[in-house]
Amino acid sequence: MRRKMNTSNHTSDIRSGRRVAAACAVQALLVLGGCSGGGTPHMRLGSIPFPGPFTLYAVADPNDLGQHSYEGAERTSRGILYTARAGFLDLSHVRESMDITRYAHDQIVAAMGGAGNGACVVFYIDWSDCEYSVLFHPPEWWEGLDADERAAIVAEAAIRQAQRLAIVIGTWHEIATWWGQETIPPFSEQNSAFTWDDTTSHVVAANIAGDALRDAPTPWNEAATRRLSEKLGELGVVGVDCEAKAVEAVHGRWWWSGVAIRRDLETGLATDWKTPWLVRGLDCCPEETPRPIALPSLADVRGRDLRGAFELRIQPENWMVRRALGCEECPSVLASENDILAAIERLRIAMYAELGPDADNPDAPARHGEGAETSATARSR
Repeated sequence: MRRKMNTSNHTSDIRSGRRVAAACAVQALLVLGGCSGGGTPHMRLGSIPFPGPFTLYAVADPNDLGQHSYEGAERTSRGILYTARAGFLDLSHVRESMDITRYAHDQIVAAMGGAGNGACVVFYIDWSDCEYSVLFHPPEWWEGLDADERAAIVAEAAIRQAQRLAIVIGTWHEIATWWGQETIPPFSEQNSAFTWDDTTSHVVAANIAGDALRDAPTPWNEAATRRLSEKLGELGVVGVDCEAKAVEAVHGRWWWSGVAIRRDLETGLATDWKTPWLVRGLDCCPEETPRPIALPSLADVRGRDLRGAFELRIQPENWMVRRALGCEECPSVLASENDILAAIERLRIAMYAELGPDADNPDAPARHGEGAETSATARSR
C-alpha cells in the first residue's frame, strides 16, 4: 500500500489494470458477488464538533451507545464524544469506518485465498463519488507456503490492508469535501473538512475494527459493539457534561460562530502514527498529553513485509482530481498513499489562504472572544 509509483505512467497502469481485471474475471465476480454477507456499508449522518447552523452537532452519550448495526445505520446512536487520550471523536465516522474495514476485509480474504503467482484484482468499492480498487500481487514466495501458514498470513494481512484502506477512504472524503463535493447539493461541506475529530476517528475506528475482526467467529455487530465500548474506555471517554466543557474550551480557538477556523490535517499516513488534538485545562478531564495512536502496518505480517504486495488505485471524478491536485493534464487514477499526501499538502496551502497560516496549529493563540486576550493562560493542544 505504501509502494511508490511513477505517476507519469498512469495510462499504461490503467491499461495494465484492465488486463489484470480480465485475467482474474472469475475471481473478481466471486468477490463482487457479496462475499461479505451483508452488502456494502451504510453512509451515516455525522456531526461537526461544535454547535451552529448546519453543523448537525449532537452529543453522544458514552453510556448509551446502543448496539452497533452494520445492516441499518439508522438504528445506532450518533454524535460527538470527547476522550482524554484521543480528543474529539465523531461516533458516526467511527462506525462508518469500522464497517468499511469489515467490508474490505471480507473481500480481500476471498481474493487472497485463491491467488496464485499472478496479480489479481482484490475488489472495487464505490464510496462518496469515488471508486477504490485494490490489487494483490502475490510475492515470489507465495506459492511455496504451506496451507496453514498461507491462511494465517491471509487472515492478518487482510485485516491490516482493510484498516489502511478505510483510513484512506475517510481521508479522501475530507479532501473532496474541502474542494466542493456535496452530499446534498447545493450545501457546501467545506466547514466539515478535516475538523479535529475526523482524522483521529478514522484511525481509532480502524483499530477497533481490527480487534473486532480478530474476534471471529463472533458475529460482527456483537464484536463491534463490545470492542467500541472497550476502546472508548481505554481512551478515557468522558460524560456529556464534560464533553460540553471541552467544546466550549476551544471556542474562539478552534471554532467561532459556527465555523471551524482550525483543521487537523495529520492523518498518520506519512508516519504510521496519528497524534490527536487535546483540550487543556479541563477540570473534568485531567489527561493533557497527546498519545500518538499507531496505524496498522503491513511491514511485518508474521515476519513477512507485504507493503509492496498490495496496489491501491483511487479514481475520483475528473473535476475533483483537477481541483485536488491542481493539474491541467491530470492522471485518471491516483496510485498510492503518496498521491493522497500530495493532495493534502496542496489543500494545506489553500487552507492557509482561506483560514490563515496557523489554521492547522492547535496551539496557536485564540482568535476570537476572551481567549484572544488571555491566550497565554488558556492554551489548547
